[in-house]
Amino acid sequence: RFCIPRRTYTQSHLDYVAEKLADVMKRSEEFQGFEVVEQAKVLRHFTARLKPYTA
Repeated sequence: RFCIPRRTYTQSHLDYVAEKLADVMKRSEEFQGFEVVEQAKVLRHFTARLKPYTA
């Protein structure tokens, strides 16, 4: 999910973000995932502790 405040960003901002997301997708094999080690009960995405995922 990707939410964008409409009145804050211009089209050039969104074009830049799209370009960088495409770059990340091209290099996705270089990145490994993370797993949640510790999280809050609410708003975990702000305070979660992560560690590199090992299969």
